[in-house]
Amino acid sequence: QSLIGAWIGPASIGDTGECGPADGEYAFSPDGTYRYTAHYEGCVAIFFDGHYVLQNDGSAMLLTMELCAAPGCPDGPKSLTASVSSPDPETLVLNGYTYKRQHD
Repeated sequence: QSLIGAWIGPASIGDTGECGPADGEYAFSPDGTYRYTAHYEGCVAIFFDGHYVLQNDGSAMLLTMELCAAPGCPDGPKSLTASVSSPDPETLVLNGYTYKRQHD
């Protein structure tokens, strides 16, 4: 899958606007697990682990939030259906947020 790997862009989950600018990173593994990390300028970074499943024709993804590092874990639903597109191999768009592929 072209989704496998680390992607960095804006923090899109758990950002309440109270901690200043933030970067978000998704790391998708081939076994269907992922880790999301939000690095905030004025607060401690948060992360959570879960599973992802591409749905339909690959234009939607179900993300589950199964393990979250407190404090700062997002409230609300523990799963999210996100729209997904990849305009090129180096770009991933999730729910309108653009992420760039990270290389080792």
